[in-house]
Amino acid sequence: MFFSDEIEVDPTIAEEKFSPDWDVKNKDSVMDALTAKMFIFGINTPIDHSRSCHMKSQDLRMVVLANQAQSNVYVTELYRRWVEAESVRENLERELLSVKDKLQRTPDTEKRVAQLTRDLAAKKKKIKALTAQCQSAQAAALAGEERDKSAAELDKFASTMKENDKAHKQLLDKMEDSFS
Repeated sequence: MFFSDEIEVDPTIAEEKFSPDWDVKNKDSVMDALTAKMFIFGINTPIDHSRSCHMKSQDLRMVVLANQAQSNVYVTELYRRWVEAESVRENLERELLSVKDKLQRTPDTEKRVAQLTRDLAAKKKKIKALTAQCQSAQAAALAGEERDKSAAELDKFASTMKENDKAHKQLLDKMEDSFS
């Protein structure tokens, strides 16, 4: 075994939260070589640092090589899966476009679209006719209201005239009586 379980951390700091001791700022990028070096060297916890210091050079090399081999396996597997997923996505996109083209070009679809277009035009004509009829009905209703209003005014005028005629007749009758 490469790591010794007998190595311990100073008990006074063993239960403290680990904070890397680096001078990396929010504005720094790990693309910069110095920042990357500070980042990598500061990431080991004290116990990891102690364990690696107690390893023989040969053991440390073996651990590094095993880690590198595992990383390479995972990176290649990730890349293989990504390429496969991209291929599947491209195939699905081509299939979707093909299905859309087929749907748009089928005779039944074209007939249905033509029929719907005719139906739409007929319904537009019907709406136009109904709108004109509605406007005509509204105009007729307004004319009926005006007619009723005029008739009411005429009736009122007629009754007023009848009353005036009666009053004039009585006045004439009185005048004739006074002459006779």
